[in-house]
Amino acid sequence: MTSPERRRTPVDPSRDRLVDLVALISFVLLSATVHLVAGLEALIAVDAVAASLYALWRRGR
Repeated sequence: MTSPERRRTPVDPSRDRLVDLVALISFVLLSATVHLVAGLEALIAVDAVAASLYALWRRGR
């Protein structure tokens, strides 16, 4: 019996790059939206959270 890992088809690297780009843009838009709502004082915290979320998402792949 073949394990599920062996049956997986290879993923096109350009598709992975596109998914990364969409995720990064989504995090940037989320960061900008929260920044507009929270004000200038929250800029550093919001950017740090967005960068951390992207790094964690990227690490899991």
